[in-house]
Amino acid sequence: MAANTLTVRGLTASQRDEAGHLTITSLGDITVSLQGMPAAELAEWQWLTNTLNPGLDEETHRLTVTGWKVTHPAAGTIGLLFQGYGTRFHIEWFNPEIDDFCSAGQQARLRHGVAQILNARQHHGHPVPVDPQPEAAEPAPAEAPPTRLPGGTLIRYSGSLQDLHGETFLAYACDGGDEDFCDCGKYELYDPVLGVLRAAHVSHRSVAAVQPDPARLHREPVG
Repeated sequence: MAANTLTVRGLTASQRDEAGHLTITSLGDITVSLQGMPAAELAEWQWLTNTLNPGLDEETHRLTVTGWKVTHPAAGTIGLLFQGYGTRFHIEWFNPEIDDFCSAGQQARLRHGVAQILNARQHHGHPVPVDPQPEAAEPAPAEAPPTRLPGGTLIRYSGSLQDLHGETFLAYACDGGDEDFCDCGKYELYDPVLGVLRAAHVSHRSVAAVQPDPARLHREPVG
């Protein structure tokens, strides 16, 4: 059977000092793998799983029993979970000190059973390493503010207006064209020969200054 991973988040450890004050420390997240136990392994635990019988006949009960092996990449097998039809999960945690499994009670949910295994190990001095913390991403460098082009600068347009794309224009601070006032901080583009307005509210990203051609710039823009 393929193993599935499960992460217990926000695991904590508690400790009391000599004065009886309780300190709770956050340990972090711990990810384990759950491997379904095949029938041969379950059969080795029948002495225990038979006690989970909720009233079914023994043969039917054994057909309903499932088990999971809980493993951690740094600690190996850390516990087992068993469940019969309609029963809570029975929890066994592996105690490295005696090289054997010990009962850790029962829980109604699989995730809580895994957390109880981790808590039992922590309580008896056999914690497992928490998940490595992801490296903090370096902040992206702040974008430099755009440089204001002097009025009348010859630019090449590279914005989204396809009929103007790649053409050269004279750029002036945008004053809204026919509007009374505009403070968008962008540009108006004028035809360098005819002096007519071709576009307004043009972004700094859409223009790039180019060297002027004196032969083409013989008229000032209107307005």
